[in-house]
Amino acid sequence: ILKPYLARGDIHVIGATTTREYEKYIAKDKALERRFEVINIKEPSIEETKEILMGLKNTYELHHKIKISDENITDIVDLGNKYLFNKKNPDKTIDLLDSVCAYVKRKNISKENVKGLNTELLNLQKRKEQFVLDKEYDKALNTCLKISAMEEEIKKYNKSDIKILKNDILQVIEQKSNIPMFLNKDIIINKIDNLLKDNVYGQDEALEKIVNNLKMYFNNDINLKLLLLGPSGVGKTSTVKLISKELNNNLIRLDMSEYSLETSIGKLIGGNHGYIGYDDDYIFSKVKYNP
Repeated sequence: ILKPYLARGDIHVIGATTTREYEKYIAKDKALERRFEVINIKEPSIEETKEILMGLKNTYELHHKIKISDENITDIVDLGNKYLFNKKNPDKTIDLLDSVCAYVKRKNISKENVKGLNTELLNLQKRKEQFVLDKEYDKALNTCLKISAMEEEIKKYNKSDIKILKNDILQVIEQKSNIPMFLNKDIIINKIDNLLKDNVYGQDEALEKIVNNLKMYFNNDINLKLLLLGPSGVGKTSTVKLISKELNNNLIRLDMSEYSLETSIGKLIGGNHGYIGYDDDYIFSKVKYNP
């Protein structure tokens, strides 16, 4: 329907679509593809994303009545890029900014307090009107003073001087990503040390090396990579399970005996379309939801 009109120039079309949908619906039809000039919109860089959020800062400050500093914007962009993988910039950082503002506002402002004050203010205004009708001007004046004081108190709740802390941003990221952000390093290390000693026997030297590696991982904020070698039944899997449980990390177990056939790769990355079980759950889909 569209092609002849586009060819004659009777209509003008500006469309927006994802790369995947373009390849699926438009690129396959060469005649339709020729009618369009394709412009690839790339994901903005970190610095460009910060500029975008700086431009939106005033809007979110007015909407949420919260003070947003330049440092907050930098933290939101940097931490969002580090821990959130399911969306692209600037969408994910704008969403994070909005969520952080809502979280801080909810934490700082008691709705029940404001609701109660508003109800009380309404009652005082009715009483003031009644005092004026009854010509009890002294009581009406006293009620006016109470109304002014209460209005000032309500203003305090609605003032935009609430500030965002880095911990607030980390708290929201933890909720969104399922990645634990608040681990007391020393307490966790001691707990793991005691837990391993109480549950894994005859491996003191190996356990000591594992705990030392964990300390290095915590202190330098690096990804932990360990390879435990030994015969079956000495406690390798038990050790990993205990550490994973204490760190509140999601554990993915791959039994390599299940991957001896070349067709077994489907269990890891999913099967091809059209094959039985191609839409079944696969191992790496778990990483997506628990990064």
